[in-house]
Amino acid sequence: QAACSVTGAYTPQAGEGCSGMVAAAVAGLDVEESENEVIVIRTASGVVRCSPDEIICKRFGLALKSRNIILEYLVPRHGLLAHHSIEVTDGGPGDDDVALAENLRQRHSSWLAGVSTDQLAGLIGRIREAVRGDAGEGCKGLENEHERSPKGDKRQKTEQPEEVNEADKESSRRDVVDRPAVSSRTRRPRVVGLPPVARASARSKAEEMRKVFDDAVQEGSSSLTLEDLRSYMGDFLGFGQAEVAAFFESRKEGETEVSFETFCEGYASLNPFMIRDRRNVLVLRKPGSLGGRDACIEGLIDSEVYLCDTTAQVFVDCCEGCLILVGPCESSVFVRDCKNCVLWIAAQQLRTRDCEGCSFHLFTKTEPIIESSTDMSFAPWAAAYPKCTAQFSAVGFDPERNFWNAVFDFTGEATSSHWRILPLSEVVELSLELDEAPEEAIADTPGPQVTHELLCKQPCVSEESSGQGVANIPQTRPDLPPSPTADGRVLKLHVLDEFKTSSLGARRLEALRG
Repeated sequence: QAACSVTGAYTPQAGEGCSGMVAAAVAGLDVEESENEVIVIRTASGVVRCSPDEIICKRFGLALKSRNIILEYLVPRHGLLAHHSIEVTDGGPGDDDVALAENLRQRHSSWLAGVSTDQLAGLIGRIREAVRGDAGEGCKGLENEHERSPKGDKRQKTEQPEEVNEADKESSRRDVVDRPAVSSRTRRPRVVGLPPVARASARSKAEEMRKVFDDAVQEGSSSLTLEDLRSYMGDFLGFGQAEVAAFFESRKEGETEVSFETFCEGYASLNPFMIRDRRNVLVLRKPGSLGGRDACIEGLIDSEVYLCDTTAQVFVDCCEGCLILVGPCESSVFVRDCKNCVLWIAAQQLRTRDCEGCSFHLFTKTEPIIESSTDMSFAPWAAAYPKCTAQFSAVGFDPERNFWNAVFDFTGEATSSHWRILPLSEVVELSLELDEAPEEAIADTPGPQVTHELLCKQPCVSEESSGQGVANIPQTRPDLPPSPTADGRVLKLHVLDEFKTSSLGARRLEALRG
């Protein structure tokens, strides 16, 4: 069940504990009651302010002894993971769980606006039942996904959230500010320079594959375990956990190991720069995995690809129903022959051709180019992942000077436009939580938050000529997007770097929209 209808948050099951939370501090949280509600979080390093639209609900937990519901949520723009405490009282005479849930939704509307009454009523019922039955103490739920590990893998033990003392309870709005709880296993450093699998293909020689296999396998062993692959593919090469698990499951012999022979059969898929001909897969490239080189994404269906690193040039061809992120690209990103895809792209220039029904959340230093394409949609950059801000800075991208809506159509018509500006309700804010060391795992974004005002902003004017066609091609700009409804919020997509995946690609967004 979804604890927060737009985030795919986690509903805790009976018996799960709080070991997934690392309590960095307990901070008082006040909400300034004003026309524009602001959440003010006091952390150990200072005050952080955000709006309710900026938070991403993750999961619920129960503190039975203190009769509190704990909501875990992310604030990607500030790189915070927080836990908001919601006290459950007995209510008035005759109040049932549903009535109490409605009351909590009103009192904590900044956090619970997207949470269903039935979801809250179920959690309230469990607390009231536990109190009546004098059930055990502690916090149930909020188990971190990273702590579910194979047998023998040691994980970092984490502390329980500190209790808020009685003097602090004049406000029911108290938060634990935290960083993602991740495994404390020893991690192999990320590759530096050209990775040894950069030329992996179906024509690779046995000597090359043997060298890579021997580098990945534990000393004294003749086969690869899942942990070997997590270390080599996940840590060293910077692949995502879903891709590691898929490689292991498709190549293992028996239950636990991959032989050299089956490793060779899948060797071509280890090329980090070539992602081709796949269906229903989740592909991640972590920061440092691509090293500013070219990348190719081709022939994917109902899949998700997230390139969380800088690149030189990227080609996205013949993809359908996919979600695709391209981190800062120092040259051009080419998107061709794609259909019904949602993309987040940061590039020197975007060039598209023969595309249909694609949506772009874009940062570009020059005017985006579309050609022979229909039903194209544009919005500003709206993605967060670890080291994103630093990557923008490294390639010289100024997030305040974004040409996302200065579109030039090489097949433009005088009577209609082949593109539009996304309304706020169709913008998708993407946040990626990667399986990295704690200090490397915090998502951030350099771009301003997408608002209706930003969507209606006039396009930037280039100080340099970007070239003109010989023909006088008409350029018809689309209408501005309609004003959002009173409760209009952008859709928030939070992607976890984990082994298990459900619906992928455009189907994931359809499920979130309900």
